[in-house]
Amino acid sequence: MSDLNEALIMTGLTTIEELIDMANVGQSLMTAIDVHTKAPSLIEDWSPADDPAEIVGDLYNRFEESINCHKADLERLRAANKERDELRRKVRARSLTDQQIEDDLAAMDEVVKRRDDEEECVGRPPEWAYERIAELDHEKKRRGLERLLAEHNRAAPTMEDR
Repeated sequence: MSDLNEALIMTGLTTIEELIDMANVGQSLMTAIDVHTKAPSLIEDWSPADDPAEIVGDLYNRFEESINCHKADLERLRAANKERDELRRKVRARSLTDQQIEDDLAAMDEVVKRRDDEEECVGRPPEWAYERIAELDHEKKRRGLERLLAEHNRAAPTMEDR
């Protein structure tokens, strides 16, 4: 029996072409492993214990660990943002800076827009969202009117000017 026939039997393949294709896949895998295990890399210095295909499982495990880590970070961030938003809603619009008012209005608009865009979302944003938008908008207009009045008073003639 020739070496090629023995290789076909060992691999369960039936033709030389299949054997060549399998060898090309193996060579490609080894080249990719060599390229991606060199520094700097997330998998630098990785090496298979017995089989180069182990990298697939190892990479999947790293990916899963990374996803879980990011999920945990995202949950912590969401909790912190929720707490911040709840505290910010307690701050009256009058005590915010102009930039904070603009930021809050933009954030509230995003909440409303996102809820309107989500097909699976049932209902509208909570009532407090609309109340907060109205409060912020009112404060923004009040400040604009105060500025206009101040400009008018600066430009108006005084008793001394007459």
